[in-house]
Amino acid sequence: MKEIKFKLARYREDLGDLMMGQLDMLTVAEYLDGFEHNAYTKHRGLLVKVFAFAVAKGLCERNSAELTLVKEAEK
Repeated sequence: MKEIKFKLARYREDLGDLMMGQLDMLTVAEYLDGFEHNAYTKHRGLLVKVFAFAVAKGLCERNSAELTLVKEAEK
């Protein structure tokens, strides 16, 4: 839970100026490209959940994070 709170705070700091509807797939993909391997995978997974919530609440029309490239975590 502590890790999720930290990540959500970072998203607010990094992307807080944009409304959920303004975060298209390209914007989310460029943001995720700033992370490497396992971090990319973990951040993408959480963003998919955040966008799923936003879609359910009517804050955006589709899950832009779900449309980004799926990368496998490094072993």
